[in-house]
Amino acid sequence: MIYIMPIEKKELLELVAQPQFKKNNGQILAGGSDLMVKIEHFGFKTGMIVDAKGIKSLRGIVKKDNVIKIGSLTTVSDLLESKLLAKNAPNLNQAAKNFAAVQIRNRSTIGGNICNASPAADLVPPLYALGAKLKLESVKGIRRVNIDKFFKGPGKTVLKPDEILSEISFNALPSSTFSRFYKLGQRESMAIAIVSLSVIFNSNENKFKDLRIALGAVAPTVIRAYKTERFLEGSIRSSELVEKAAIIAVNECSPITDVRGSADYRRLMVERLLAELLN
Repeated sequence: MIYIMPIEKKELLELVAQPQFKKNNGQILAGGSDLMVKIEHFGFKTGMIVDAKGIKSLRGIVKKDNVIKIGSLTTVSDLLESKLLAKNAPNLNQAAKNFAAVQIRNRSTIGGNICNASPAADLVPPLYALGAKLKLESVKGIRRVNIDKFFKGPGKTVLKPDEILSEISFNALPSSTFSRFYKLGQRESMAIAIVSLSVIFNSNENKFKDLRIALGAVAPTVIRAYKTERFLEGSIRSSELVEKAAIIAVNECSPITDVRGSADYRRLMVERLLAELLN
């Protein structure tokens, strides 16, 4: 196996653009918490690993002109420890807190969690609710994609073979915003989500405003509950209204039955947990 560890982003882009990267089913190692498990336990084959962990320019969290920018190699521990995120994107900070154990948080990266394209990825529902944009780079140039347009299905994205995810950005939330993430798993940590939810809204004059709802582990990709958002937007908050909205959200889901839970259980949990968060 070929192993290369570039130290500059330019070098990384040049490596993934080479024909041998595609020929060898080359893989970028961001944190390794998913890739190494696939290789070790699921027989995933690759002849070339490009370890990007040493590229410092792809790590960090900054705020400029009310926009939060996160480098793709920023670790989950970095997200958890960030006072900037705790203030401006609490739901993402909460998701980091629910992410596995300390050792894995120290290795896992936000870019790796996104590009793994799991419908149960912990960090993706908060980013959906935040309306995050992804910066994709190659030697040919830069393109930006809304996160809800990035995923094509489980393990599949619009990322081209010669592209990397370099940055995630979104607008900082006003201090008056309600912002939450909730993960239902078989254990509090070290468990894949059965259902996850992220909710953001402002409540002026007891009305729902700028409402965003993201649901994880209930469809082939994380989804935004757009019909539910439209139903609630501008309405006066009430338990009766929230109960109706939760049923709409259930109908936006298409969960499967697996070892962690049945499709019916997932639908029930979406209904119960969303109503709890909205109330």
